[in-house]
Amino acid sequence: MWHTVQFGGSAEAVAKSAEVQKNVDFSWGVKIPMRDGIHLNATLYKPKSGEPTPAIFTLTPYIADSYHERAFYFARHGYAFALVDCRGRGNSEGEFEAFIHEGRDGYDIVEWLAAQPWCNASVTMWGGSYAGFDQWVALKEAPPHLRTIVPAASAHAAVDFPFYKNIFFPYEMQWLTLTSGVTGNANLFGEEAFWIEKFRELYLDHRPFKELDQVAGNISNNFQKLLQTRRWLSWRGFGWFGPYRVDLARWHHQEDLVGSRREGGRPGRHEHRPGVLRHVLLRQCGSRHGVG
Repeated sequence: MWHTVQFGGSAEAVAKSAEVQKNVDFSWGVKIPMRDGIHLNATLYKPKSGEPTPAIFTLTPYIADSYHERAFYFARHGYAFALVDCRGRGNSEGEFEAFIHEGRDGYDIVEWLAAQPWCNASVTMWGGSYAGFDQWVALKEAPPHLRTIVPAASAHAAVDFPFYKNIFFPYEMQWLTLTSGVTGNANLFGEEAFWIEKFRELYLDHRPFKELDQVAGNISNNFQKLLQTRRWLSWRGFGWFGPYRVDLARWHHQEDLVGSRREGGRPGRHEHRPGVLRHVLLRQCGSRHGVG
């Protein structure tokens, strides 16, 4: 007896999915130019209506395809969504250096998206953790067409990366292996028993922390840069990583900052929000009561 096998769910579910997909256009390998000549790779999802819409984007080191479901959801609901690989990751050009380029690259992405004929010139950033951090540094650059940011559980350089309370932790080598090369390395990253053993080996052999990349089998220039550069000596040297009040004053949509109170346990996210919220409240209260 022969049996009919259906892949991807029931016939009803497949038909419903196909109907939804008819409303979405997809463009792979979109190249977004940066000011220094580098091109970042984007996967673009758009509603099929043809009318200009707001654009949302996530800038990620975790490969654009990881967030396909999110982008598809927003495209089905009337928003263009671009999943953009950080420089040096995925199909983007350049070299990946954690935290270094995201502010200016974020600015250039915002302005490029706003200028496209399918965008109505309103651009939003969306994402958490690393993709939350890069929203704050893009905000600092004050791109004119950035209408809203939606960060969650944002990392904060020199607060919870690459150290916490001035103590480096071995997880950074595990994370730098996840983001090594241009492809995803999620399986190796998630091999907890392997990483615990490597961290234990470093300790029991009394080897210096700077040799952790050798112990782990992934000689990493990024790891060595994190340990050696003077930029990491004090968090006070990291004003350029997040917005000061003077930076926020240049941005015209302070009332549209969005974030969740339930953002996870990252210490860094507590560093971003209070200063911004104080600035927004002072601005609003001042405008109501005649304060400059």
